[in-house]
Amino acid sequence: MNKLDVAVFRNGDNYSYLLSQSSRAVLIDPADGHSISTYLKKHSLTLATILNTHYHADHIAGNRILKEETHCLVIGPAKENIPGCD
Repeated sequence: MNKLDVAVFRNGDNYSYLLSQSSRAVLIDPADGHSISTYLKKHSLTLATILNTHYHADHIAGNRILKEETHCLVIGPAKENIPGCD
């Protein structure tokens, strides 16, 4: 069984969580796309999915940059206006 790695990114009073196994990753509530992008490259990770738990500008701010760079799937609540949501 492969180990699940968890990286936590703090942006002000918000946190983003990157869960990875082998070279694939899932990101929860990307507050800052730039620091997460740097981390992905440094650790040779492929971002497969972004999960937005809800809409708040400071929880979804990294969606667009990360989707543009990685072509990942972005999911979140259907009735909330989340940029880049598939």
